[in-house]
Amino acid sequence: MKPPWAHTAQKARLFVIDARGAFPISLWLLHWSYATLFIALGSILVLAILERRGLGLNAAYYLLRAKLAGPERDVVLLRNLRERSRF
Repeated sequence: MKPPWAHTAQKARLFVIDARGAFPISLWLLHWSYATLFIALGSILVLAILERRGLGLNAAYYLLRAKLAGPERDVVLLRNLRERSRF
């Protein structure tokens, strides 16, 4: 028998679905319509695809943000970051 803290680093799951997919399902259960059903199924599908590719929701958000920002970075922000570092 494993200790109770052995699974604390694993993602929370509702059966085979990531636990973050439970929120859209609960919205669908509160407001039954085809639109909310498709939103819930679509969000679960997106989460499953991200998990299959090895990305978490936060990592996918940062990747999308970096793609939208482009390859150029603001020089002023980098200069301020260097000035604030103590190394």
